[in-house]
Amino acid sequence: MAGTTSTEDENSSIEESRTLVVEAALRCFKRLGPQKTSMSDIAHDAGISRKTIYRLFNDRPTLVNEVLFKLLRGMSSKAKKALEKYSNFKDAIIEGSIEHIKIGQKEELLQAIVKTETNYMVEHFLVQGNEKIRNEMVKIWSPIFQLGRSEGLLRTDLSDDRLAELIQNVHSLARIREDRTDEAQRAFLEDLLWAAITNRRPD
Repeated sequence: MAGTTSTEDENSSIEESRTLVVEAALRCFKRLGPQKTSMSDIAHDAGISRKTIYRLFNDRPTLVNEVLFKLLRGMSSKAKKALEKYSNFKDAIIEGSIEHIKIGQKEELLQAIVKTETNYMVEHFLVQGNEKIRNEMVKIWSPIFQLGRSEGLLRTDLSDDRLAELIQNVHSLARIREDRTDEAQRAFLEDLLWAAITNRRPD
């Protein structure tokens, strides 16, 4: 029993240290810019040594990915809250998507990190995706998928994972066009996203 408790305490301490470093990296990226931030800057901000950072994260890309996911989780929280106010499926998919896209467009730090640290646009990063990103999308949108099924509007052959992938891809395309009005964005989403996941046109 004591051994198990000791292991749990050690794991908890490691997670707390990793969180401390991620938050320090985020502060440095905001203050200095991602490209100009060194591992020494992050270590100094966190109050630990560079050697300790490399014990917690194998390399800079691993740390950067954790910073990106922290930002993505923040976006996810905002998007989930925005979707909660819609009581019907059509509004949730179209109007909720517009809000979700705007949240992504406003995350300048996320875009800066993706561009300077991965050489991708944020859209490419999100479309390329991975299990963590997909899980976040499913978490945000699964209540809406349930709503669509209860209203009989959602295609029955699409799993939550596949629906999340479609939304992720369409949002990434829509996010590129920052010049679009809400009306133009709405038409784009109706023609592409709504048509892909339902068998009906919006009223």
